[in-house]
Amino acid sequence: FAEGTNPATFTHNSGGEVGTTSTEVVVQDWLIIGIGDSNGSGEGTPDIRRSGTTAAVWVDQRCDRSGNSYQARSARLLEKTSKSTSVTFVHLACSGAEIDTGLLKGYEGIIAAKPDLAPQMRKVKRIAKKREVDALIVSIGVNDLKFGAMVVKCIDQIACWTRADVAGGSGSTLDDGMKKRLAELPRLYARLAKKIDRAGIEPDRVYITQYFDSTKDQTGTTCSPLIRVGAGSLSVDFDQAEAQWAHDSVLAPLNAAVRAAAEKHGWTLVGGSPELFADHGYCSNDSWIVSLAQSLSRQGDQNGTLHSTRKGNDAQAGLVVPIVRSDFFAQQKIRPPREP
Repeated sequence: FAEGTNPATFTHNSGGEVGTTSTEVVVQDWLIIGIGDSNGSGEGTPDIRRSGTTAAVWVDQRCDRSGNSYQARSARLLEKTSKSTSVTFVHLACSGAEIDTGLLKGYEGIIAAKPDLAPQMRKVKRIAKKREVDALIVSIGVNDLKFGAMVVKCIDQIACWTRADVAGGSGSTLDDGMKKRLAELPRLYARLAKKIDRAGIEPDRVYITQYFDSTKDQTGTTCSPLIRVGAGSLSVDFDQAEAQWAHDSVLAPLNAAVRAAAEKHGWTLVGGSPELFADHGYCSNDSWIVSLAQSLSRQGDQNGTLHSTRKGNDAQAGLVVPIVRSDFFAQQKIRPPREP
């Protein structure tokens, strides 16, 4: 049978009486594509951890792309949903990607090299010309806020939100810069929505995920400190006040922007990550967040810090799968492939 709805006739023999039954058989190989940033790529959870002098192994080294990501995990769980269907997963998310640089334009990768990697949406469009895309799982927006540079500044400087913005600009504080970049997100999400539309992917097949909360301990209290580097009088902290500011002025508005983009463009919101991680933050005694020490040990650099562990990725996949599955199997029937 080819993918799609196929007529089928079965011959049966009952007590010597031969008969035939006609029916339709739906053959469905779900095509799922994952795009976006380090949250989508699986940063912090390499396929094979670093061991001694042996470097960590990734599906894609330039992107720190891992089969342990929540996007890949979601595809594997959906594969197991039904023996009557299969899943093809194309993993394009790349650590460090932004909406503009990474999704819409070329990007050098988290491991800088030339030539630039092709824009993720260009790859999506090429695939969509040949095959129906059943689900596009998206994680994007945090790098457009210069989040990584913000973390470094908040470790290095006291009351970081009052200090000079990470993107420069005379007289602009980090808090001012964050507000400005948050205000730009709706325009950037609109540009992404146009690219998705031009690729021929229906909006209701786009599943955009919110970002988890890494700022709380096992009781739901803001970490004090969130991150400490060094020891004694030489230590520097991302302290509790800075962590509270990061939650209130960065994470919460970012997730609100993700929700607003989903509502405006007809995408399906996959919410719940902040609540799910509310007592599993960086300083929790049951943390789902990769620490600086773990990142250095497991992948040989600091890039994995503040990303979710395998357990955290499984938790995120647990939010994605029921929503996508309900669309794939509406009223417990397999959604048939779109007619060409």
